[in-house]
Amino acid sequence: MKAFEEKAAAAMERYHVPGVALAVTDKDQVLYEYTAGVRDREKDLPVMPETRFVMASCTKSMTSALVGLLADRGVVDLDTPVRTYAKDFDMFDPAAREGITFRDILCHRSGLGAHDGMWPSGLDHREFLRRLGHLKPNLPFRYRPQYSNVMFTAAGYICEQAAGRPWKAMIEEEFFKPLGMAGAGLSAKAMGKMEDHAIGYEWRDGKLSPMPEWEMEGAEPAAGLCASLRDMEKWIRFQLADGVFEGRRIVSEKQMKQMHAPQMARAFAPWVFDELPDVGGYGLGWVVRTYRGQVMIYHHGEIEGYCSLQVLLPGLDRAVVMMANKHSSCHGFFYTLLFPLIDRMMGIEDAPSWDERIWRQAEKVAPVYVSHLEKAPKDRLDAPFEKAAFLGDYVDEAYGAVHVREDSRGLILDFHGQALPMEPLGGSLFKVEDLKEDTLFLTLPVWFEKGDREEPKLSILLEPLTDPVVFRKISGENG
Repeated sequence: MKAFEEKAAAAMERYHVPGVALAVTDKDQVLYEYTAGVRDREKDLPVMPETRFVMASCTKSMTSALVGLLADRGVVDLDTPVRTYAKDFDMFDPAAREGITFRDILCHRSGLGAHDGMWPSGLDHREFLRRLGHLKPNLPFRYRPQYSNVMFTAAGYICEQAAGRPWKAMIEEEFFKPLGMAGAGLSAKAMGKMEDHAIGYEWRDGKLSPMPEWEMEGAEPAAGLCASLRDMEKWIRFQLADGVFEGRRIVSEKQMKQMHAPQMARAFAPWVFDELPDVGGYGLGWVVRTYRGQVMIYHHGEIEGYCSLQVLLPGLDRAVVMMANKHSSCHGFFYTLLFPLIDRMMGIEDAPSWDERIWRQAEKVAPVYVSHLEKAPKDRLDAPFEKAAFLGDYVDEAYGAVHVREDSRGLILDFHGQALPMEPLGGSLFKVEDLKEDTLFLTLPVWFEKGDREEPKLSILLEPLTDPVVFRKISGENG
């Protein structure tokens, strides 16, 4: 594997990846294990097989597996409306409210956009399910898939109500323990206190910088998993074996096959090649495509300072897991390593180099730093603005509370733990920069106006495909 490891080292440099951990397994054992780079650049500490990374959205496969396990036990059914199990669950669209099932949620066909501004939060889980009813959909229910962390989070919380046990406890007891995932956890903050963990980094302004911890509080069923390479080797073996680990069946083959089968078609631009056609879709917590005719079942994870990828190749009896301590996006880096590995598994020795083909596509990936200023309402540029009237506390029924205050920098928007300076653009229109929503850093228009009863309101264009989120004022600057 010397040639592969040379390729990996070159890709790490090209994509500015500090550290990586990778493994190839079959159902029964680890066939290849590779770690390189550092988990801590300042201390020059190497990545090891036991080094913990945040796995982010690879967590979704665990929540799906939990739904499957509960279905095996007759606690839930994938095609029964989830309000059967969670009376607090609500949705704005009446058809979705009454009809949405676990299958709908786990293949992302709820009609809701991302709405990742709902978390992190310390909401009671029943309250979280209730607040979903205030999120306006931008598509009809079951019309087209839209990736949704909030709905996957809802799936975890619905499992709690159906089973009468906390989601975290079920993940630990039903998966971590029987699989021997001793280093795995469900909190980035807890991981950060452990000695052998990777620090997350971002490449910005021509340099790598450490990123603060981003706790997935309120979205753990969608993105809360933290684990080492040794932990994830066991997880992908269990998945590849359709629910069996070291002779013990944990989830039925029927449920695993449903998770790994396409349920909702989707497009895959820009990651389309002759070898990887634009055919496939979402399974239940997984994505399903074909590579050179082989079924490829996979999922990426991306969050503050970390990327991950898990891949199942059942026709080859192989699985691959990769993790890196680099902020989004790592698709190009991971594919530069993955595709040559699969070619090798298939006995293809003379395949053209993937490096430049993937690099060209990586340049087309949507940026992490995104601006929605072009959608700012121009009429707000001339609107009257009385600063004293707009200082204070605001609330939205779904997104919760925000606060507008003034300090030496001017107006400040306190949004879910982020203190964001508000730059005046004219009238009652402002902009905020680097509002963090999942992996994105957003530059957004923010504007003030008075309601019908002279009630001050604050509008933020958090989801460009839907109406602005309107926060109504509930108290003044001093309460």
